[in-house]
Amino acid sequence: MQRDNEAKEEEEAVYTIRLEECLNTPKAMTLSEIADTVEYIELKAPSSKIIVAGDIKCSKDYLFVNSGTICQFTPEGNFIREIGKQGQGPGEFNMILGYSVNDEKKELIIVDSQKVLFYSFDGSFLRSSKLPGSYFSMERSDSIYYAAKQVFGREKYVLTMLDNKLDTIGGIPNTCFYEPGEGFTYGTFVNGREPFYSYKDKIYFKGFEDNDTIWRLDGPDYKVHTIIDMGKYKSPLEMTFNERFSNFRKKLGDYYQIPRVLEDEHYMYLQCRYYYNPEMKCPRVVYDKKNRTGFVINKEDDKVGIVDDIAGGPSFWPDIITDEYYLSLFEPGALLEKSEALESPSQAYKKFLKTIDEDKSNSILVRVRRK
Repeated sequence: MQRDNEAKEEEEAVYTIRLEECLNTPKAMTLSEIADTVEYIELKAPSSKIIVAGDIKCSKDYLFVNSGTICQFTPEGNFIREIGKQGQGPGEFNMILGYSVNDEKKELIIVDSQKVLFYSFDGSFLRSSKLPGSYFSMERSDSIYYAAKQVFGREKYVLTMLDNKLDTIGGIPNTCFYEPGEGFTYGTFVNGREPFYSYKDKIYFKGFEDNDTIWRLDGPDYKVHTIIDMGKYKSPLEMTFNERFSNFRKKLGDYYQIPRVLEDEHYMYLQCRYYYNPEMKCPRVVYDKKNRTGFVINKEDDKVGIVDDIAGGPSFWPDIITDEYYLSLFEPGALLEKSEALESPSQAYKKFLKTIDEDKSNSILVRVRRK
């Protein structure tokens, strides 16, 4: 009964993350606080295929990596197949703007410009459908499709909800509009942006750049899960595009956006990214859900992340969280570079590094088992 009450209390909780307070509270965090083992696994692939680190997603049985096409692996990093192909023919796409994994239906969903393609987990092309607009990311829950994109100032929704026929049936309203002639965007395009994440079988939506609310999605319904108080780092939405572009060129405007959020039972993990000033740091913030407080990882830019005090490898930051693991991908060259200055790597990690070739090795999966 107590566990049920705790689960209900967590589901009904609304968190407030005060970014200024977090950024003024530096703290080191170690992997042993949240995990017990760390594995470094080179993704195996045919000699003709080089796997470049890209967006990583998981089902219960497979690992998927966007490397121009979707590459499917076992959880141990063994290559199974490529899914999809670039081209103009049936079952082919121009480029992958985003993709998602529907474990319940065993389907992979690839978002292309103006259309969405569906593949089975065995690589078979199933169908494609036109979209009512251009989207960067899509998730599915039961009979509802959630579609997200960077908002350009005149859209009705920041999150669009579609039915099984991919017709618009509603969404989360957009509250920031530009008048005609005021430019075309209130945000900036960011690599690595990901508006959705899953936690305890629920889908959560953060949105792009200026959206400072995390929503819990439940079919056609949505509820505020977390409010991110950006404080002095909130970009002024009333700027016209010309003012924003001028600020970008002058490196003015010390504003942050948060392109990616992850969550587990204890913490929320937020990546911060500058808007206009590339001389600003890109801090990582951890929010303690129980104590309702947050802190910034106390490391320099080249070492930012959670300290690996288990294997002695480079600082870690999760790209995805599953029920069992925190997962991240490294490019071989980046891993070798970050490993040069390590103070006390384990013998096992040193042995692994000897197997890595900067030019020939594929991406490195870091698999951290959760406590």
